[in-house]
Amino acid sequence: MNTVISIDKLNKNKYRVGFDSREAIFLSEETIYSNNITKDTSFTIEEIEKIIECDDYIVCKNYAFNLMGRFSKTKKELLERLVSKGHSDLNIKKVIDLLESYGLIDDKSFARNYVMSKLHKESKEKIIFELSFKGIDKEIITEVLNELVEENEDVFSDSLMKIAQKKYSELKLKEDDTKILKEKLYSYLTRKGFKWDEIKSCVNKIMD
Repeated sequence: MNTVISIDKLNKNKYRVGFDSREAIFLSEETIYSNNITKDTSFTIEEIEKIIECDDYIVCKNYAFNLMGRFSKTKKELLERLVSKGHSDLNIKKVIDLLESYGLIDDKSFARNYVMSKLHKESKEKIIFELSFKGIDKEIITEVLNELVEENEDVFSDSLMKIAQKKYSELKLKEDDTKILKEKLYSYLTRKGFKWDEIKSCVNKIMD
């Protein structure tokens, strides 16, 4: 048996638990209380291992809930953050399943909100690339984009025109040379991910 000889609070939610016959372990306050760990309590090696695993789950869960409460994340992004924290694969899966059951992880909702926030800032192609990079399935991306097109079939061409017109107005205040202005506008829209033929048509409409 391994008997607890000290419980020292290190910070707001971290304790160092010392034993008489093995190295100390570090646990959260929630784990301390939920497992009734007090000075002079004795545990077998197997019990200590279960406590450590329990603590990993609690810390993983609390971190995930806190993170998702502050920032919207895709399933992939959350998974990467939890892996980077060193949590076990089993506990990460349990936590992600838990958050999904609460609706806190919803890649389709994330994709829809992301598209709406970028609609008049980026091209359709760049939005697709960024969502794919964030781990959103192609099927979800296609579904969300199709829903937008059903509402307004010209949504993406309208978006290009609005972006181009706004940038053109800004450039006109700084540049008098029409050729240079056009080159800067082309360059800007290209960086936004728009296709060359779409840019050409749009710029010609604006500057003609």
